[in-house]
Amino acid sequence: MNEEVEPPEASQLARQLEAVNSLLRGESFDAATTLARELIEDFPDNAEAYTALGDAYAGRRMWPEAVEWYHEAVARGDNSAQEKLAQAREQLSGQVQHPGQPSVSELEQQRTRLWVMLASAGALIVIAGLIAALTLFPSSPPLPPSVGEEPGTPTPGSLGTSAEYAPGRRAAPGAGLMPPTPRDDEVGGGLRPPTPGSGPERPAVPTIVVKPGPRSPKSDAVSEAVPPGPRSDRDLVLERAIGSLSWPDGTAMRNAVAVAMDPYMGYVMITFEIPQRLDTRNLYGTVVRQSYSIAAAAVNTDPGVKFLTLRGLLTLDGSSEGRTVVAYRGNTSRESLEYWVSRNRTPTQQQLWSKVFATTWWNPGISRGRIH
Repeated sequence: MNEEVEPPEASQLARQLEAVNSLLRGESFDAATTLARELIEDFPDNAEAYTALGDAYAGRRMWPEAVEWYHEAVARGDNSAQEKLAQAREQLSGQVQHPGQPSVSELEQQRTRLWVMLASAGALIVIAGLIAALTLFPSSPPLPPSVGEEPGTPTPGSLGTSAEYAPGRRAAPGAGLMPPTPRDDEVGGGLRPPTPGSGPERPAVPTIVVKPGPRSPKSDAVSEAVPPGPRSDRDLVLERAIGSLSWPDGTAMRNAVAVAMDPYMGYVMITFEIPQRLDTRNLYGTVVRQSYSIAAAAVNTDPGVKFLTLRGLLTLDGSSEGRTVVAYRGNTSRESLEYWVSRNRTPTQQQLWSKVFATTWWNPGISRGRIH
């Protein structure tokens, strides 16, 4: 019987901490927050993980959260977090201001004063324009009526006319000052009903009632766990490359993978569906090997990919209506993958744990079978 091989804990912790610190140095604080939380899940007693999460929240200027996680780090013996905790508390109370930089409240006051000044200047310009117009262009007295025309009787087609507009009819002199008034039934392209007695009635537009049909079954697990959102071109290219892969039992990965990439730091989150009909005798080992193939396809497709987090979703209860859970998670980097990818070599199970993936996690509520 083959014995289970576990990855070295110290090596996993060091690699994952380095990945978080690299994201912090690059000011990719959102990605660092996600990775630091996963690090705490895998190593809940490690004080440096709590300090890293506090640094991520401090970079996002979320001071209540930064104070909370720095406090947890100090409670677990990380003395280097003492000073960070004090600074975060001062930021939270509004007592710290960087030299030479205005505070947030001062910036808001400056913006308010600027908007007030712009609004006042705009009002003065409008008033000045009105005064100038009244001064330069005084209103002229009304023109006398034309010869043979009774006062107060407007000429059809001119100002004040209520004559019906007929397309193609030439307007009387002066009609260009105001566009002809269309009929009520012509407003909006015939959407307004005609006045009773004004012409032939048009048939009423039937009301279409849409009856709800039967609910479709749940979509694949990826769409259940990842809310729909905009995809960048690089996301779509990576999804197509990974979707061309297949599982050992021949199940294609097409339409069962979702990719979200941060192009600034090269961090990519890949979520994929684990087929329900895989052989459960070595399920964990099969998923780890497949995640290596997915990561290798990602770094081969996009040279900007540097750090990767892979999540495997599994639908329980043996049907599409079952509950979908995160069964697997692994973290790796381009540097760890390039040795094997460049030599076109496939690492062994032990090499995957010790040299390729910084950490691998399996849901303890799901049987993973024997490790080969």
